[in-house]
Amino acid sequence: NNNNNNPNSDKSSDSTSFHGGARPFLVSLRLHRRKVDANRALGSACEHPEDLSAGSAGHTHVRYHTLIREAVAWAHARFGFCCLFDVHGQSHRTITELGYMVRTNDLLAMAARRQASGADEAAGCTCAAAMDDERADKVLRESTLSELANHVRQQPRHKTEEAEHAANPISTTAAALLDDLVCGPQSLGRFLQDQGLHALPSPQHPSPLSPSETYFWGAYTVIHYGVQAERTCTAVQVEPPISVRQSVETVDVYARQLASAIRQWIAAHRALSWDE
Repeated sequence: NNNNNNPNSDKSSDSTSFHGGARPFLVSLRLHRRKVDANRALGSACEHPEDLSAGSAGHTHVRYHTLIREAVAWAHARFGFCCLFDVHGQSHRTITELGYMVRTNDLLAMAARRQASGADEAAGCTCAAAMDDERADKVLRESTLSELANHVRQQPRHKTEEAEHAANPISTTAAALLDDLVCGPQSLGRFLQDQGLHALPSPQHPSPLSPSETYFWGAYTVIHYGVQAERTCTAVQVEPPISVRQSVETVDVYARQLASAIRQWIAAHRALSWDE
């Protein structure tokens, strides 16, 4: 919620056409976060969170998240699941960051596992401990991909065009499943990569190079709706680079690419017909 970020979510919503041309729900907060930060719990989101009177920052925060909860409930009632994308923006990296509440050290441990198995010979991992199944299972449970991981474990692969295009059948061990969903052939980063967008994490950029690198892995909104809420979502914090927010034209191109990647990612994991 600051002045440069909203056009990405607006345009992505316009560009994403599902089920007979229907668009995703869009909840957009057009206030600078120095007034109210909706990506924090109410107690730390504004100067006077106890003031919930109409027009106050606290009331705005409550209203914003009420609208999200209503959209989540509708999606669950209609489709049995919900995907939430919390779109912000960052200027410390020139590629899109995707946050699943999978921390930098976990991404580096995943890279160490691939390097140890010979699957990623080029990985320059500085993390000594490779990801094992026990740790991966904990990371998945605490990530905003937990709902999707549970769905994948319980359901056969869907024979959609996107799923068949997605590459190898998805893995079932915890460490391999985490790898597939976060930076492998079934990840949103992979579908962004297919659209010509660099993303972290993705097959091309699976992790930061060191623990000291800045990486936005997620915050209040995705952790609340992706892990803690009664109706959990598959939630992703999307952090486009500042370069795509310089003009109407660059926002429009990026939004269409992001929308296409999201559409393919959802179809690869869910039994949906886009024409019903």
